[in-house]
Amino acid sequence: MSVAVVTFPEALHIIGRLFGTDQPEQRVRDSALLLSALDRQSASMFGQEAYPGIHHKAAALLHGLTKNHALFDGNKRLALVTTLYLYAKNGYWNTTDIEAEYEFMLAVASNEIESIDEIAAWLSARFRLAE
Repeated sequence: MSVAVVTFPEALHIIGRLFGTDQPEQRVRDSALLLSALDRQSASMFGQEAYPGIHHKAAALLHGLTKNHALFDGNKRLALVTTLYLYAKNGYWNTTDIEAEYEFMLAVASNEIESIDEIAAWLSARFRLAE
């Protein structure tokens, strides 16, 4: 199954909604870093996807948005909401609560959880394809 990834215009829309602005580009510190994080979802080499499947794509997206610091402020919030959007866009339901998500994001940001595989495992245990 093909995964629909989050695009740059969608990310800007999310930033606008998240921070209550109609000029989301003003929240972006470095658009190249934002694009870099978004591009990780589709990364490939020699015809092989670097992050196959939705959970690894979501993990790469979340990690990139958390670590790249593309925004002046709110990078963890953007990472979480954009990841939730990626799953929703592909028909997945979130089965976890906000407190668990908060603790998870702090763990990723502080490098307690740092590998894409660890992030993907956490996500795959909490997101289910809607039937």
